[in-house]
Amino acid sequence: MNEELLNNAIVGGESGITLDSNYVPPNLIDLKEAVPNAYYPYYDVEIQQEAIQPIQDFVNDLIQHGYVPYITYGYRSYELQEQLHHDLPNDAASPGASQHQLGITIDIHSYAKIDDNGNITWYDASTDYGYSEPTILAIQLAAKYGIAHPMAWDAPHFFVAAAVCPTIDIYLQSIEDPVYSTYYNELNAVIAQIQQECL
Repeated sequence: MNEELLNNAIVGGESGITLDSNYVPPNLIDLKEAVPNAYYPYYDVEIQQEAIQPIQDFVNDLIQHGYVPYITYGYRSYELQEQLHHDLPNDAASPGASQHQLGITIDIHSYAKIDDNGNITWYDASTDYGYSEPTILAIQLAAKYGIAHPMAWDAPHFFVAAAVCPTIDIYLQSIEDPVYSTYYNELNAVIAQIQQECL
């Protein structure tokens, strides 16, 4: 277990820490190389080493169900989070308070469905009427890999809690309605309990 990651795992919310402006997580890896079977933007999408296997398993499962995720964000620097918060104050956390700054969170903004002839149909993470079909599927699949979708209002956001504690999938799979629940603070409380037991 990565003690530094566990120490910093509670970010934002009611009980979370605020990361320093100079905090950069260790072991950042280019997700495009580690999980090449997803779609990515032109810029780097970095993630901590501990999050790679759960993401790979999750992506493989989505593909088995017919959807290829378009992963737009992983780690975000303090400066990038500051810019996003400035541009989208109601949608992006303030700098130092985003799970993205830990390097164990991804955003999936859309999904590709490829038919037998190679034609691609794209689905946004959400529609005017709520989550898209592949987003609902992704949230349902994520928990078994220890990946949380802790904020119902943030459709693209997936926090790789298994990078902090591999057995957290037990808690995630116990959530009654993971698709439409916001359990950010409850997740932080579970992580706090793990911190007390392990540190």
